[in-house]
Amino acid sequence: MPSCSYGARVANWLRAGYVNRAAGGRTTRSMAPEFRTVPLVAREPGDTAEGAGEHGNATRSADILLIDFSVNDYWQSGYQLALTPAVAKRLGMTPTSSLYEATAAATEALLRYALDEHPHTALLLVGTVCPPAGARAPSHAAYAAVARHYGVAYLSFPSALSGGREACAPGAAPKVYSHDHHPDWVGHQYVADAIVQVLQGWPCSRRPPPQLPPQPLGGHLAPRLPPPMTAQRGYEVCRVPTAAYRAVEAVARGGRLPGVTVRHGRWRAYEDVPGKAGWIATTADALIEFELRTGPFRPSVSVVWMQGYGGWGSAELRLTPKGSASGRAAHVHVLDGQQPGGLRVTQATALSMTVGPNSPWKLGTNVDFVLSLRLRCDGHGDGAGTRGCPKFKVLSVESC
Repeated sequence: MPSCSYGARVANWLRAGYVNRAAGGRTTRSMAPEFRTVPLVAREPGDTAEGAGEHGNATRSADILLIDFSVNDYWQSGYQLALTPAVAKRLGMTPTSSLYEATAAATEALLRYALDEHPHTALLLVGTVCPPAGARAPSHAAYAAVARHYGVAYLSFPSALSGGREACAPGAAPKVYSHDHHPDWVGHQYVADAIVQVLQGWPCSRRPPPQLPPQPLGGHLAPRLPPPMTAQRGYEVCRVPTAAYRAVEAVARGGRLPGVTVRHGRWRAYEDVPGKAGWIATTADALIEFELRTGPFRPSVSVVWMQGYGGWGSAELRLTPKGSASGRAAHVHVLDGQQPGGLRVTQATALSMTVGPNSPWKLGTNVDFVLSLRLRCDGHGDGAGTRGCPKFKVLSVESC
């Protein structure tokens, strides 16, 4: 229940309004392409109900933004890590050799965007996941390094426990988490208590923050930020997309969006799980197309899709310029909807590709093109879809 979450409990302690922007099954990486769509606005304390509408009492930027993708980051299969250096180069991406590097790059992309677009909002990065002692937890180290680089507050919940990560052992008492690495309602209270301790240590001032001289960044003026800590190519948050399609918007409009066309078979926008919309295909060779356009500055394409276990298949991705003589794509890339290594979690993953004239895709700038996805029915998965074909689920597609 959102009212029991640690965010709501902290807001209650502050006697402040609270808006829950959580999205289930999202890693930092998979949230980056859609982070600009998250309204970071404040509401009045009397307007905290879920579903009150995106713009109700939205008067200013939020005072505090809590960012916590740690549970899903801990479980993420690391789609980016599965790419060989040769494939990463072909897709115009920066290869990452470890989960630490991937988490750091994605976290940095989110923080740079938030610091730039919402300079008056205080950020608190929270790592609630509590792996047992001895288990690898590179995400905590990544959060700490990026937060330190930007001067952003970071709370590692395991470090706040008197017993450290030993307190997360299955037989530890009191029991911190009741289900895997997710906190139960008692765990949420512990996290809220730790955050309150952090907030009590923050300086309190009614003076507005100093206005730093702006500098050009990506074609517009932005506050001064330190140089990037990581190679972010393939992780950036698109600020001004040339085209953007989100399944949640398609569902809200009866399943259809201009610029999205089903060419063959059955792709349908709906919620297979309450609150989790997607374009979903379950029939062989089902083909869907998204009309896109490359931008004038570092053109890129992002796709967010689900990876699961048991019944999840793959899709062929093609980029085809409109009006091309052959009508053939320069490259074909396969998006895998099955978690690698037998990991039994379902969560979103993302792929962002550089597609400009100097990239292997060589689409150029200001070029209209089509991104198509065709469901492969090649025996991958366990045949949970109709006609023995596994399903594939797309959450969003955009060009920048």
